[in-house]
Amino acid sequence: MKKTIPCTLAALTLAVFLSGCGDKSQPTPTMTPAPSATPQATAQPMETMDPMTSMTPSATMAPLSDVLDPILDYGPGTAGSSLKEVSYAAGLLDWWEESQKNDPLADPTDQLRQWYDALTPEQQDAFRENWNGIRTQGHALVTDPDSLEGLGESAGVTKDYTGLSDSYNTFFDAVDKLLEEK
Repeated sequence: MKKTIPCTLAALTLAVFLSGCGDKSQPTPTMTPAPSATPQATAQPMETMDPMTSMTPSATMAPLSDVLDPILDYGPGTAGSSLKEVSYAAGLLDWWEESQKNDPLADPTDQLRQWYDALTPEQQDAFRENWNGIRTQGHALVTDPDSLEGLGESAGVTKDYTGLSDSYNTFFDAVDKLLEEK
């Protein structure tokens, strides 16, 4: 009798354990995170463009500010700055390529000036400080991506920009001209 009680308890424990491992007909409940106090990003409608500007965005084209604003958030020589420069240069090239599809004769000067003039003096300084590195990396992406020694791949840039025409210089030169004027 003394041996049968522990054996019976062991058998019952095993039966209960194994019954939990079988196929369950009901789905397991999933935990839903509680709403946070910080607002979550939501899709925003496309910004409307000033009809006086020469560029007309397509329905999928991001506003120019979306590709320029991140340039303000780092400084040359900081951790990851080279990767950021390559990534931001690729974003500018993508934006410019899309704008060229909409209007091959587009002049970005007015949009650049509107964006730049809306910046604080500190943001303008940050943009000036970061621009040369981004321009250099953008030029390398188009003319000699091998010179980046894996930076493009490390930055998540997988697109080949070598087929991009020299029109990218129109955009980069417009930024240079704007910075010279200011």
